Amino acid sequence: MNPARSLGPALVSGHPERLWIYMTAPILGALLAIHLFILLRGGKKIDGTFVRSLATCFAD
Repeated sequence: MNPARSLGPALVSGHPERLWIYMTAPILGALLAIHLFILLRGGKKIDGTFVRSLATCFAD
């Protein structure tokens, strides 16, 4: 799913109603993948937040 290929035609045709899903889905997917990666790598939680950063996950 390429947001750039969806943005142009939606704006030119004048129908940007459902464009939000193409713009937000990749961002939400990336955020979900980061949290899942940290969870699977054993990041520790303190007060509901992950202490380990993504950079330290790669240093192991």
